[in-house]
Amino acid sequence: VGDMLRGRVAGVNVTSASGRPGSAPEITIRGNRSISAQNTPLYVIDGFIRDDTYFNMLDPSEIDNISVLKDAAAAVYGVRGAGGVILVTTKKGKEGKVSVNYSGSVGFSQGVHMPDMMTAYQQATALNDMWREEQRSGSESTYTFFSEQELNDMKNVDYNWLDEAWKTAINTRHVLNVSGGTEKVRYFIGGAYMYSDGNFSNLDVDRFSTRMGLDVSFTKDLKASFNMSYATKSTNMPLNNKDSEPALMYGTFNDLNRTSRWIPAYIDGMPVDYGMTESDTHPLAIFDSGSYRKNRSDDMALSAKLDYNIKWIKGLSASLAMNYSRTSSNGKSLYKPYTVYTFAPV
Repeated sequence: VGDMLRGRVAGVNVTSASGRPGSAPEITIRGNRSISAQNTPLYVIDGFIRDDTYFNMLDPSEIDNISVLKDAAAAVYGVRGAGGVILVTTKKGKEGKVSVNYSGSVGFSQGVHMPDMMTAYQQATALNDMWREEQRSGSESTYTFFSEQELNDMKNVDYNWLDEAWKTAINTRHVLNVSGGTEKVRYFIGGAYMYSDGNFSNLDVDRFSTRMGLDVSFTKDLKASFNMSYATKSTNMPLNNKDSEPALMYGTFNDLNRTSRWIPAYIDGMPVDYGMTESDTHPLAIFDSGSYRKNRSDDMALSAKLDYNIKWIKGLSASLAMNYSRTSSNGKSLYKPYTVYTFAPV
């Protein structure tokens, strides 16, 4: 949902730190205005305060209106509204015949720009030049220079591990909404399912959400509304100990992109040891090993509101509201060992 606000509202900044499937963007209003305090906005959905996780689990098809309060306009929410306020009104049923709406989409995701790296020949030549300079500077280290024959052979060799691991990501989305009602009772029921995989193997996210709303007019002056929502999200990604920030997969991307281009990832289907130390990893072998990091979150919310218009005092009304929400999450990781092989030159 956060991506809907990108570039549409003045003063609202929407940034994405990761291209991982299902990752939520970061939203700030008027930029970062505090060094120590949080700069995240306050989310108010159908009159109830929610967190950013709940906001990002909403499906765009469920939203009727989004508005943003900034500066003095957000003062009514006190200190909690210091970072601005995002107000969301979800869709409600309307009087009339039953309306059924379905929408579905399929999309593809690719990298906008991939890093330009040296070829195998360029890398080896650069290493020879660097080692010669270090020797001239008095370095006592022992260097094994690439021979002219090896350099010539590398002109016809260029193993790109990142290209071998990278693939086109596919995402699908299905939405079904049902609404209708009479003058006295109106209803809205909606469900959405989204699946997206990543540009690496074993990287995907599943998300399902449903929302039900009921509005009842008991009399001209007494009205009630009931809302229930449930959302679940499951993520799966490879487990690489070099990913200090798992959601960003920096370690995996770094190893795939910077491994020497004269070293193949596999020989006869066997992962190649590229001179690995205990801290090094073979990302492609990790993908094939079945190691994983899985997370699941569940959010449920119930709300009810009773409004009474006090007709003998013009403009005065009374409201009674009830709200219940519950969030749970769990995760598990499994690391499977894998074998790499050292090959002697022929």
